[in-house]
Amino acid sequence: MTTNVKLTSPRELLAVVLYLLGFHPTNSVVTLCLLNNKLGLTQRLDLPRPQDAHDVAKALLPSLVTENPDSVILVGYEDRAGDSLPALESLTEALHSHAVQVHERLVVRDGRGRSLDCHSLSAAHRRGARCPNRQMCPASFQSSSARGCHLIRIGLPWSDRSSQDPRPPQSHG
Repeated sequence: MTTNVKLTSPRELLAVVLYLLGFHPTNSVVTLCLLNNKLGLTQRLDLPRPQDAHDVAKALLPSLVTENPDSVILVGYEDRAGDSLPALESLTEALHSHAVQVHERLVVRDGRGRSLDCHSLSAAHRRGARCPNRQMCPASFQSSSARGCHLIRIGLPWSDRSSQDPRPPQSHG
């Protein structure tokens, strides 16, 4: 059985990540593949030391390239400001070098999530939005998960933003 769930914001996506992984990630990088506006492969990896950030790309890139997504959402979960940035930057660069579009990059810290690619100067954006918990997940997702559905298709209404990535792939040649 397939249940379609349409997410209306990155905030709802963060709530769904808790269901997909089965726990609340900490000090991690999470990748979510999008294909035809549907959520595909989801991966999680512990954050490495900053000097080992390239290891994230080496570990996650092969399966991401094999999945051949239209775009990828990256989420860094961190305890201290900036801890996830080296891993997110390394993975973003590696994805661009393989012509994989990065749709959105989010950072979650202190129970708040914010976009790395939104350059708003507002104090609210710098603080980030309060992250949802499992109860704030879309009701249709909660009920389908309770029934044990294994395939959930998620339509993302903000999916047309992938073509607006602020940093186009750089040629290496």
